[in-house]
Amino acid sequence: MKTMFGIALLLAAILLNKMALANDTELVGLDENSMPELAQAEDSNENWHFIAGTGPVYMPHYEGASTYWLRPVPLFRATKGNFFAGTLGGIGYHFIKDKTLKFGMRIGAAPGRNESVDARLTGMGDLKPAGELGLFVKAKFDNTYFIGNVMAGSRGRRAELGGGYDFALKDFSDYLRVGVNANWASADYMQAYFGVSPQQSITSGLSAYDAAVGIRSYALLSSWTHIFDRHWLGNLAVVNKQLAGSALNSPLVQTKSAYSVSYVVLYLF
Repeated sequence: MKTMFGIALLLAAILLNKMALANDTELVGLDENSMPELAQAEDSNENWHFIAGTGPVYMPHYEGASTYWLRPVPLFRATKGNFFAGTLGGIGYHFIKDKTLKFGMRIGAAPGRNESVDARLTGMGDLKPAGELGLFVKAKFDNTYFIGNVMAGSRGRRAELGGGYDFALKDFSDYLRVGVNANWASADYMQAYFGVSPQQSITSGLSAYDAAVGIRSYALLSSWTHIFDRHWLGNLAVVNKQLAGSALNSPLVQTKSAYSVSYVVLYLF
């Protein structure tokens, strides 16, 4: 059992190495529950179905950075019955799955960070994407949606709670989503991304800093999905994030507010 679990985590780390980028930019317009009924209907039987695509994302070099970069995000999702795997949602299984409520468990990835992307990180060392195991719940009632995620791994624990509204436009070929979410993290998770250890203080020249447990950030988000036909759709997502808690005083943080913009084209088959 331990061997199988270890293999699953290793597989997740390899597969979700790319997912960590999408996860870090919080491309919430692309989560399973926001997909139009066109995408979800094909997900309801026992055959394999796939979603694949890519597109550019404009995002901070790291959480708290004042500098940005433009890069492509690879997106893929395979489903069969209650099972799913890919960069959209990780690897997981639905215990409950219908149009109103989805509940299950998944293997995901905590995002990585390279010290070479910004001068402020020099001497901090690299953070590699790390496997996580957790639970998720998604509920949708008419135009209102709610999401909740709890993840735990070697880097610590984190949780997300959010909600908002979906609007169908132009004879159901366009969907607009607006929402908010809050992100919580344990002390060890906060320390990994916002703390500066005594050794890191020596190598980086930054003041040592101990990050504490608490709310990590709040986000205001919006996304627009356009269905071109039964196989093609495009998604534009804009996220504005405000750091909170002990992250605000971290010497790594250059700005307390940041945004990300992405546009991706997806193909369903």
